[in-house]
Amino acid sequence: MNFRFCLANLERMTKLLVIVTMFGSAAVSQTTTITKGEFDNAWQAAFATSRNKAVQIAMDTEVKNDGNIISIERSVNQFVAPDRIRSLIVVSSGAKTWKDETVEIGDAAYRKKDNGKWLQYPATERVRRVAVPSNLLPANWSESPELKFYITDSILDGKPARVYSAERSGNSTYNHAEQTSVWISAEGLILKTESLNREINKSDTWIMRTVSVWSYDPFAFEIETPIK
Repeated sequence: MNFRFCLANLERMTKLLVIVTMFGSAAVSQTTTITKGEFDNAWQAAFATSRNKAVQIAMDTEVKNDGNIISIERSVNQFVAPDRIRSLIVVSSGAKTWKDETVEIGDAAYRKKDNGKWLQYPATERVRRVAVPSNLLPANWSESPELKFYITDSILDGKPARVYSAERSGNSTYNHAEQTSVWISAEGLILKTESLNREINKSDTWIMRTVSVWSYDPFAFEIETPIK
């Protein structure tokens, strides 16, 4: 994996401004091995259930090279069924910071960059950057000996949850390891996702860590048109 490429394409997951530090503590029990199909089915079922709710997804992505922070991306996405989405993403790299906000209501889309003005886009040019992937794992993660899938029962912020995890080990070309986990509540809702990618080669070490926290409160926010 080329993390420079990943840095330029971090929009493949949901994003926004709220700084999230509520990772919670988890007490892990016995681990049970599962198949990739079972992992995918669990994610897709929880995804379908969660997206039918008024949900806020707060995400942090941090990229490091040899222990030095290269970039930090903090984002918040809000979804209100059936067709209202609000997104705010802030990316910091070095001394530079970029901010991008979008609102979509039905066929109308609005966007504001940094401290600029809100602009409306016609339906044919909808922003549609905000989309939680229906598949949690990258498309190139297929069944192979280097892949491992397992579940554990856990406690997250005082609530019981089942953790579905996937790991992929490195190969002979370079030391590359990836891990992805999703916490699913007893009601079938996504509570948290976490992914860790590590690439070690002859010259440097790249680490990218992404954590998203999902919260459900239909009265916590409203999504309205930013241009009257």
